[in-house]
Amino acid sequence: MTQRPSEGGSSKDYRIPEKREQITLSDHRPTSVIDTRTNTIIALVVFAFTLIVYIFTQARTTSFWDSGEYATCMSILGVPHPPGNPFYIVFGRALVAIFGSFISHAIIAAFVSCLTSALAVMFTYLMTVKLVSMFKLSKWDAVFAGVIAACFTAFSFTFWMNAIEAEVYSGLVFFVNINIWLILIWVEKSRDFSHQNILLLIIYVFFLGFGVHQTALQIAPAILFIMV
Repeated sequence: MTQRPSEGGSSKDYRIPEKREQITLSDHRPTSVIDTRTNTIIALVVFAFTLIVYIFTQARTTSFWDSGEYATCMSILGVPHPPGNPFYIVFGRALVAIFGSFISHAIIAAFVSCLTSALAVMFTYLMTVKLVSMFKLSKWDAVFAGVIAACFTAFSFTFWMNAIEAEVYSGLVFFVNINIWLILIWVEKSRDFSHQNILLLIIYVFFLGFGVHQTALQIAPAILFIMV
């Protein structure tokens, strides 16, 4: 408190306003709360366990809806119903060309969903660990939250059903999740301009996801909001 003389000779009390603490992005950046080796091992265990469960429960032939169409398009490198899923079909066709002589094409088409779903679950774990790290919790709290989020994703009814049949949604979720994880990596390292090439990778992965399913476009506003 400071006294300031007034024009009439008397003093007047007034308070100097205190400077408020401003919360900025730097106060809530994702951090690497767990060492890379441990985090990678846990992520791979989550991926392997999920993939094994999906393989044992996957469809052995074509199932309902678009599965037969996608399996056929992978076999002949055909064009599915508009607006199309070019990257999904080309990737499946590559696996058919390699393994199609001794494995059913329907099984290969379903395996594509198993593989991309397991990868999506793995990146659910990784991005959850990054998100939880923003709240300054311990590393094992982050790991526990990541594993729980991965399990809830992997074995939820809708996700599991799409993971074991020839469908594009598992591939879509994979590309959305990896993009979110890359954005969190970029936010963590955005002060270091040597890591700005991550932006190019984010854009590249985004358009790969667009080639799987056009609803990948839904995360574009979030990407622009965080980066701009």
